[in-house]
Amino acid sequence: RNEHAMVFDFVAGAVFLFGGRSPQGLLGDTWKWDGKAWTKLNPSQAPLPREGHGMACDPARRRTLLFGGLRGRSLLKDTWEWDGRSWRRLTIPRSPSPRKSFAMVFDAARRRILLYGGSSDIDTWEWDGKTWTPITSPFRPRPRRGHVLVFDSDRGEALLFGGRGQDGLLSETWIWRGASWKKAAVSISPSARTYAAAAYDPLRKRVVLFGGEGRNKTHLGDTWEWDGKTWSSPPSIPGPPARKGAAMAYDPKLRKTLLFGGTSSKGNLADTWEWDGKKWNKRASSPAPGPRWGHSMAMDPVQGRILLFGGFNRWVDLSDSWEWDGKTWKRLQPSVTPNLCRGLAGMVYDLHRRRFLLFGGRNFTLMPQQDTREWDGKSWRPLPLSAHLLPRSEHGMTYDTRKGRVLLFGGETLSFLLGDMWELEWPLKARFQILSKGCRASNREIPLLQAPTPPSLGGTFSLVLKKAPAGLNTILLAGSLPSWTGLAPFGAPGCVIQASPVLFLPNTTTSYGGWVSPHRFPIPFDRTLLGRGFYFQVLLLDQGANRLGVSLSNGGLALVGW
Repeated sequence: RNEHAMVFDFVAGAVFLFGGRSPQGLLGDTWKWDGKAWTKLNPSQAPLPREGHGMACDPARRRTLLFGGLRGRSLLKDTWEWDGRSWRRLTIPRSPSPRKSFAMVFDAARRRILLYGGSSDIDTWEWDGKTWTPITSPFRPRPRRGHVLVFDSDRGEALLFGGRGQDGLLSETWIWRGASWKKAAVSISPSARTYAAAAYDPLRKRVVLFGGEGRNKTHLGDTWEWDGKTWSSPPSIPGPPARKGAAMAYDPKLRKTLLFGGTSSKGNLADTWEWDGKKWNKRASSPAPGPRWGHSMAMDPVQGRILLFGGFNRWVDLSDSWEWDGKTWKRLQPSVTPNLCRGLAGMVYDLHRRRFLLFGGRNFTLMPQQDTREWDGKSWRPLPLSAHLLPRSEHGMTYDTRKGRVLLFGGETLSFLLGDMWELEWPLKARFQILSKGCRASNREIPLLQAPTPPSLGGTFSLVLKKAPAGLNTILLAGSLPSWTGLAPFGAPGCVIQASPVLFLPNTTTSYGGWVSPHRFPIPFDRTLLGRGFYFQVLLLDQGANRLGVSLSNGGLALVGW
């Protein structure tokens, strides 16, 4: 057999074994080893057959404790005591969440049994002979649901705030820096809440948070911003009605944060609002998604679009997909949407794979979901993954633009809170992605920006220009953030700047439409650069192109990889 549990009983002076799995199936037998031979015991009652459970002996109380395990596809959370002769199931009001493959040991100094971890849990509990008590670590967030998790691309860290824990609503602020958590010391903070909406504004370098559900199930309508160190709330201003379960995403075309839907004291909402850092403005759009809460929203910085999916409206689970282009909502017609009705799921845009990813959530049966789906612009397709997370809803998900990974924390599964942190990492292949087209130059061609060598770690990334008029001065715009700045109002119709530049590199075109010399960028062999994206575009000073006297190449996104 395997996956059984075995413990030495100091009082009886013998080893006891229970359960496990054999080739014939699960086992629920109890055995004793006295140093010479195994003896099968036949207690009048015993725990159900199982595998992956834990056992520990408490010599002070002359008892052996058994907890949890796996039976078929069901994780267990029952607690049993063994006195050397018989099993007794304990009825207790609170216990660790269902789990398997965890560790249990007796702490002789404190006269407690400690339990740690499990198949998808990283919490610590102690047993004093009567009750289970969670041990809160000062070095990591407590298990929770309904929190927000947002990645700050400028500072390279993820912000976690709020949610509901074992003992009620939370108002802690935690920072994830890629390997460990740190609790932020703040003097001012949003009040404790769950179901808040939040998004990162890369232009203003702020995390924007709105609303949620506070104490006594009060709907909140306050606006907060996090600048990397402190929380601040603007003076009382008109804005969206108080609500919970709304969704937010940054709109790169409007350069504002978009909020949609949620539920208020008067019912579910279907309004669209935008935040510019100073005031809220309501946007009118027809058509538009129907009233809902618990839906998911994420932003595609490459195409400058926002995707909205699912949610709840009264007792109906929704499975519709909508796209916001900066002006209007458009309903999408996916070719594949089987069994996708759900809300309270996590959704992000994977910049490296150019796909929206959706994980978990729950449907009208209140059963948490376990599948991962990707949206490729036409359909939702199931995505088989080697690491299987526990089914869950109300978790936090965000995309780490520095490492090119999806981050996930916590949530709820079958009424049990989770406090686990996961990363989804793909093989990161270096590549240069051409974004949308540029605008015509005076030679009636659209200048083409290409990368003969990819942005590989430890290599040299190069860029060349083609199809440009001869003898022009050019400026290569380079930055880590996208832009959607249209130049039509200034006299350059069809010209859109797609990079927010921090570098302006001059060059000159030759008679064959290229540069005098290509631009080259040595990339250090620094693994922290893996997955990083950098935006490039060429601005040509071209008097014959239009009234403004400029033309643009296509934009390009360089993704650092192997």
